[in-house]
Amino acid sequence: MTRLTADLVRNIPDELPRIDDRLREGTGMGLRRLASFAVDQADQDNAIGHLTMASVPISTGRGVIPGFSEAVAAIIEHLGFRSFVTKGHDAAGLMEAVEAGANIIFLADDHDFIALNLDSKYVVSNVSSTALGYVCALGKALGGLRNREILIIGAGRVGTVTLNILVGAEARITIVDTDSLIGEIFEKRNPGIRYATDLEREIRRADAILNASPARIPADWVKKRAVISSPGLPYAFDDECRERAAVIIHDPLALSTSVMAMWSAVHSIRPGYVPRLMRGRFPDEEFVDVPTGPDLDRSRSSVQ
Repeated sequence: MTRLTADLVRNIPDELPRIDDRLREGTGMGLRRLASFAVDQADQDNAIGHLTMASVPISTGRGVIPGFSEAVAAIIEHLGFRSFVTKGHDAAGLMEAVEAGANIIFLADDHDFIALNLDSKYVVSNVSSTALGYVCALGKALGGLRNREILIIGAGRVGTVTLNILVGAEARITIVDTDSLIGEIFEKRNPGIRYATDLEREIRRADAILNASPARIPADWVKKRAVISSPGLPYAFDDECRERAAVIIHDPLALSTSVMAMWSAVHSIRPGYVPRLMRGRFPDEEFVDVPTGPDLDRSRSSVQ
């Protein structure tokens, strides 16, 4: 996982309404509704609304990121769940969370960010949640994934999971990565995937991009009206890119954490559940035809 900085997370609690609005502009859904949609949970919110989630600061490695645990707790609360940050760190914080009755515990070190469901003893990783959330957002912005030409930039942990999801969704994939060996392996395992080395050329021709890399991308490379879903950090696009693109979906923490929270919550009622999009069984038409129901983004009372 990319290590965040205090500057990136400090203002997230105050910015959540703006993040919600921007996501809704690009996909038609805010954080809660998109996260529910990603994990097939649109009609089950009353069954999980009682859950309490704790955010535990971890001091190992390079230490606690100021504001990180507070940002995680704020995102969870924004979704409508009860949440709190433990006063203790590490083992003391974990003990505090358990004694306080938390159902789900969020904790992160330099390598991994996880949600641990104590009811089901199941772990949801930020890597899988990030890939799932940003693929789902891309699908909503495009109105479907099947047979869409999609450029993936970066074949790291998130990029690899992203690729596997898009293969299952029957997208037409081109992947660019600096490691040619990885690209060749992907091509051999999945004949429908095309590996490319010329990043500029591929970006200039791409109508849909999933950026899972930290590479800075010049604005004049971006095709006008391109749809971009970008979990990569640092953020790769400037204001001129945003003007050229139809949609750029990005935030440093909120979308991935929202999917983590909702996915982990599902395990309290359906232990071991794997979302259909992760299994290649998601009906593509659902990216357009979303089941009707209450606007979960504008009213959180249904889960309290």
